[in-house]
Amino acid sequence: MKRLIPVILSLLLISWSLTLLPASAAEEWIPISTPQDLADIGKNLSGNYYLTQNIDLTGFEWDSIGTDPFKGVLDGNGYIIMNLSCESYMNRVGGLFMQNEGTIKNLCLYNFSITAKDVQYDNVDAICGVNYGIIE
Repeated sequence: MKRLIPVILSLLLISWSLTLLPASAAEEWIPISTPQDLADIGKNLSGNYYLTQNIDLTGFEWDSIGTDPFKGVLDGNGYIIMNLSCESYMNRVGGLFMQNEGTIKNLCLYNFSITAKDVQYDNVDAICGVNYGIIE
């Protein structure tokens, strides 16, 4: 019986640690922990990403992610992206992402400033300028 208790505790610890990972362990998930990591999502718009901590964009010159739609998953894990400041000009849409066709979830936003200058369309928002995906 004394040997069984450590085995059970080990199994519980392993199963608990696996719940901290994003939903599908079969897919590759990319951790996001810095402003540059966040901006680099634009290099792979169909990837699966998750935040590992709050991200402060103070002083970071932000350009909305992607010229093509984001088609991946961004799981904020309840963390905060704060102090984003960006400008949208002419027929460019603005926000954290330009366009979303994927899933953005469990994400908190704080202290965003988006300035629209000479915008021909009304496509400016904190999360994305145009959304055809899921935001939850």
